[in-house]
Amino acid sequence: MSLSTQRRRFLQSCGALAVGGPAAFGQAFAAEPAVLDLIITGGHVIDPANGLDGLADIAVHKGLIARVAPSLAGVTAARTIDASGRFVCPGLIDAHVHVADGMMPVSMPPRLAGIQSGVTTMVDAGSTGQRNYDAFRRYIVQPADTRIFTLLNIAATGLAVLNELYVEPSQISAKRALRAIRENRDLITGLKARVRGRPETLEHDIEAMKVVRAVCDEAGLPVMMHWTNEPALLDWLRPGDTMTHPFNPDYLNPSAITADGKLFPTVLELKDRGITVDLAHGSSFDWNKAEAAAEQGWFPDVLSTDMFSRYFRPDGVVGDLPTVMSKFRLLGLSMAQVVEKTTLAPANQPSVPVPVGTLSVGAFADITLLEARQGKFEFVDSPRLQATRSATEKLVATMTIKSGRVYELPAAS
Repeated sequence: MSLSTQRRRFLQSCGALAVGGPAAFGQAFAAEPAVLDLIITGGHVIDPANGLDGLADIAVHKGLIARVAPSLAGVTAARTIDASGRFVCPGLIDAHVHVADGMMPVSMPPRLAGIQSGVTTMVDAGSTGQRNYDAFRRYIVQPADTRIFTLLNIAATGLAVLNELYVEPSQISAKRALRAIRENRDLITGLKARVRGRPETLEHDIEAMKVVRAVCDEAGLPVMMHWTNEPALLDWLRPGDTMTHPFNPDYLNPSAITADGKLFPTVLELKDRGITVDLAHGSSFDWNKAEAAAEQGWFPDVLSTDMFSRYFRPDGVVGDLPTVMSKFRLLGLSMAQVVEKTTLAPANQPSVPVPVGTLSVGAFADITLLEARQGKFEFVDSPRLQATRSATEKLVATMTIKSGRVYELPAAS
């Protein structure tokens, strides 16, 4: 299934095509009302989808972007927000979280990882499988104020245990997975395969990936697979699929970096194969590996948190998505580049089938205001390594707007 087909199916299911799907971009506000709902003025707008990087004003009406211009002086709105001194970007997208709060040990409340972190859209990366997906959908995903899409864990138990692919072979079932997908096609946008990717588990991992590939091919969905450098596993990936955790510490799982600090040759082939690399910070981040990759000019396509409670601010090693962006500013990316990797890049993945990650007229009015705070900051890589790097800048989300609704955020440390 093509990305455009996925998006159209979702938009039709929620009635959005009539009020602002892709076909309406640039047309939704041909007849602008006398009084708009909201204007954001004076901010530094960064919208990689439209090549915007400078001062601009943004108008919002009925939950959609109504106008973007160098100045909207003279335009009347019910509310005006002065964003002077802040960056204004499309609502951040966290493409790898775990928010099955209260259901799984590695999860957290979606509001904390979402709206309160400047994130308007997130993808839960396989917290639940076929057995527990219904409860996840009903009690967590549907009531959440953050927009959530989900990857179905190929193991029916999901993350009830952390070695779910290796406990009981019967839990890896194409039949069960396809049933869950058919019943939840509006929210399940891919599969998750938490293979270990090591030589000693290769045979088992290949058998799991055979099931994953069969399900993905029948359902027309992509897979997110844990990192491996084994060609026999990489061969199961197709265009639109994702590899995650490229900077794993040595004690944890394979990474994209060889023992002598070079990129594995297979890493450089992924882009040509149409395979996305997702950061997924969590405990899978080693400063030395990230720095080695940066020195070779290589960065993940998408920046994400792999967030659950133990990693959250103020004491968690991840902090939140703006903190992850700050770490990659320290590694050499520009502000526009870190915004692109948290908005446009994840929005272009099949796992996010709605028109987000852009400030185009007619798009959902998802907007994040970021402040670049100056000071002395220490950024930690993982709970076990505890390596730190010092920085003089930290990005903090100060306001989140989702579909036109404004959320004032508490001060983040």
